[in-house]
Amino acid sequence: MQNPPTLAPTRRAPLVSGPRLRSVSGIRRRIESVVADRYRLLECLGEGGMGTVWRARDCLLGTEVALKLHSGSNEMGSVDVFIREANAAARVRHPSSIRVLEIGVTADGTPYLVMDLARGETLAEHIRKYGRMAAERAVGIMLPLASALREAHRCGVVHRDIKPSNIMLFECDGIVRPQLLDFGIASIDDRHFEDGRDECTSVVWGTPPYMSPEQARGEPFDRRSDVWSFTAVLWETMTGRRLFPGLDPCRVLRRIADSDQRKLERPDEIEPSLWFIVERGLRAEACDRWSSFEELGQALAAWLYGRGQHADASGTCLDAHWDVSSEASLFGFSSSLWRIRKLVRSMFS
Repeated sequence: MQNPPTLAPTRRAPLVSGPRLRSVSGIRRRIESVVADRYRLLECLGEGGMGTVWRARDCLLGTEVALKLHSGSNEMGSVDVFIREANAAARVRHPSSIRVLEIGVTADGTPYLVMDLARGETLAEHIRKYGRMAAERAVGIMLPLASALREAHRCGVVHRDIKPSNIMLFECDGIVRPQLLDFGIASIDDRHFEDGRDECTSVVWGTPPYMSPEQARGEPFDRRSDVWSFTAVLWETMTGRRLFPGLDPCRVLRRIADSDQRKLERPDEIEPSLWFIVERGLRAEACDRWSSFEELGQALAAWLYGRGQHADASGTCLDAHWDVSSEASLFGFSSSLWRIRKLVRSMFS
């Protein structure tokens, strides 16, 4: 497999055709400007601390794409963060992970990132509009994302910012295709987590309600931090409320950091057999959680399969993707997963 493209700060590309613009602020003011002699800006989709995302048209291929332009400043090393996002997202090749098409630097030194244009609405918007999802639907939607995160971890990428607003849902003919967005604060480890415990240390990044206890405490973390965040999103999707609500980010972080001091109570919306899986993903100590998305995904798929569903929301066969139906395969799994499968099946026998 070819190595994904790597963005080098020294690379240069033409910025615009027509009247030349020398700054990102100039681009913001000029819809219809053309970036890198190829991408015509059509609509501003959003703006954050590190950049602006545009809907753009690829003038060469005639297709629409998403184009992210760096904000132009380098506060807190944001250029390095932007470059890391490009390289992290380019490593992960999965239908439920946003695909990177091109990375480069404009003539004035501004990094840009071209991605597939994700259509639909975010999971956060869906929850605000319609409230909680039934457990089967929620698990069916989250399983493709678990598969994408399994692939990300295999590539040595920890996402670090899994949250409902970073999950896009596109529904067509009864099929929901979720996509994981924004690898902006992802951590990259070229050792590819061979022993499952490679740690990443950095300043504290993330969104407080979805940060794992070790993230909230500013401690070293590994891929099991993503397991906690993913499970917190699943909990919110099934209940319609945040696991750790609050408007004060510092208080939320303190509550998460101290979560080992109290036992989580099972909400009424989550039945006991599923809570057995969810509760383990939300344990305060990383060593007590599911060790990988391979384990967590198989447990969730086995639960969904036990409910009579043989495919996830995207139409992917659970047995083919997670190997959940073969009796012979049960003996090849870890003892903890065997116990979960036995419990799930006993609930429906």
